[in-house]
Amino acid sequence: ELLQDLLEIRHWLERADARQRAGQLWDALFRHAETSFNLDGQELLCALLIEIYPEATEGLDEMFHAHDPELLHITETVRATLERLDDQYDWTDGIDFSADEQNAHFWYVSENKLEPRFGRRAEEPGADQEMPVAIARDMAAFRDALRHSDPDQRLRVFLQEHPDYRHLARRAQVLGRYPYGEIRDNLIAEGCSPLDILRFKLAFFGAAKFDPKSSLWTRITMFQGAPLMSELDEPWADDWWLSVAPQNA
Repeated sequence: ELLQDLLEIRHWLERADARQRAGQLWDALFRHAETSFNLDGQELLCALLIEIYPEATEGLDEMFHAHDPELLHITETVRATLERLDDQYDWTDGIDFSADEQNAHFWYVSENKLEPRFGRRAEEPGADQEMPVAIARDMAAFRDALRHSDPDQRLRVFLQEHPDYRHLARRAQVLGRYPYGEIRDNLIAEGCSPLDILRFKLAFFGAAKFDPKSSLWTRITMFQGAPLMSELDEPWADDWWLSVAPQNA
C-alpha cells in the first residue's frame, strides 16, 4: 500500500492543473492524501514535504523535548473517573491477575547499563525494584479500588487516601485522547515477549531487517541504503533516508 501511495503522489502531481499549481499545491496534495492514503502514506508524504524546505525545519529537532503541561484534574468524582477507566481499560477484564502465569515476570533497570531488564518473579531477586510498566495489572487494581469507594467522592479525596494511584489517574486522563497510547497487553505475563516491544520501539529509530537471536534481543540493520563516502556526490545520495523498497526474488 505504501508503494501505491508513492505512485499516487507522482500521478497526482502530473495531473495537477494550472490553478492548483498557482495556488497552495502542497496543501491540496495533502488534503487529497488525507482522504485517499492510509496513515503510513500520509506520514511519508509529510516527511517528503518537510525535506523540500530544510530552511523551515532545521533546528526544530532541538525543540523535541518531552514537556507535558497536563495537570491532574482532581475535582471530578470517583464515578466519573471509574467510567473513564471502564471505557479505556475494559481490555484488562479478561485477565486473571491472581493467576501465577499473569504475574510471572517483572521489569527492572539494570545497575550497569541503566537499561530495562526482564526478570522472573518466582526465581530472581529484584521484584521490589519493579518498574511501573505493568499497566494492565495496576489499572485493574485502580478500578477495583474505585468500585469500593464512594462514587460521589472527589478524586482529590480518594487520591489523598490512596496516593499510590495518583500516577495512574493522571495517565488515564492524558491518554484518553490517544487511542494508541497504551500497549494493550499484560507485560508481565508468562507469554509476554520483550522482543515484540523491542521491535516496536526500534522501528521508530529506523531499524530494519530484524534478525531475532532470542526472545530478549535482536540484531537489526540501521542506515540501510546510506551512501558510502565515495558516493556522496551521487544525485541519489540525499534520498537514502527513505526505506529501501522490497524487491521481487
